[in-house]
Amino acid sequence: MPRAKVTRIHRAARPDWTEALEPFLVVKKAQGRNSCALSDYRRHVSQFFRRHPLCRQRG
Repeated sequence: MPRAKVTRIHRAARPDWTEALEPFLVVKKAQGRNSCALSDYRRHVSQFFRRHPLCRQRG
């Protein structure tokens, strides 16, 4: 009986939250959010990841 071939599937690396934040802010700006709202998004997301550092772990 021939041996079965095993295909390894590699997961694509998820972007770091800092890499994902900028495109998110670009979309929100295109949706018409004002500069105050955009800075609030940036501040709140940054604050969240400072307070919950385990969320930053890739896995």
